[in-house]
Amino acid sequence: MYLFDDLDFLELVKQMLEERIKRQEEVINAEKLGFYDKQLNYELTKELHKYEEWLNYIDSYIINKTVFGGGSIR
Repeated sequence: MYLFDDLDFLELVKQMLEERIKRQEEVINAEKLGFYDKQLNYELTKELHKYEEWLNYIDSYIINKTVFGGGSIR
């Protein structure tokens, strides 16, 4: 079985990304409250956007697999 055919695995990946996004947002907020460093904020936000993009790809893939029984991330 192809790994990306397993919807349980995809849901686990999605959940892990959602948790990582939440933690990253908390780190960014703490950094802004404690000491605002423009470069650090940029790097943290860039990483957050990467996680959000991955989550969007996984969501799209899950929807395609569920609705169409196939498809791809893009």
